[in-house]
Amino acid sequence: MIEKMAEFLSTCPYLAESGVKVNYLEAEPFSAALIMCGEDIPLTRYTDGGQIRSMNFILALRQEYSGANTHNNLAAKRCEEIEEWVNVQNDNGILPETEDKRRVMSVSVEKGFEIIHTGSVDARFEAEIKVVYFMEK
Repeated sequence: MIEKMAEFLSTCPYLAESGVKVNYLEAEPFSAALIMCGEDIPLTRYTDGGQIRSMNFILALRQEYSGANTHNNLAAKRCEEIEEWVNVQNDNGILPETEDKRRVMSVSVEKGFEIIHTGSVDARFEAEIKVVYFMEK
């Protein structure tokens, strides 16, 4: 599932330049990575064995970020645009294609981007992405 989610997020125009790696955030700006966060949680179990489940991921970005307002404003704007893109895709039913017996029902930004770490020329931002999906028996 994480690979399909990374492929899906890589289609975002604000992430397409770098793509989204799985479990690896490069050291240079601009880079993006998707990291598993927490457990694969069953929400509903059906008598036929099917289940509705949820998974959470961290979408991590490394962006230019310094004392200059232009860098800081650009980083904040890009984060907002990525969050908005995820929400619009979900609202329009444009969801990741998955393998096996899983069908994604929704993708949402559970927790918006926050600055996790700043360096002299860049910062790491993280947002939590929630995926709800149906899994056949």
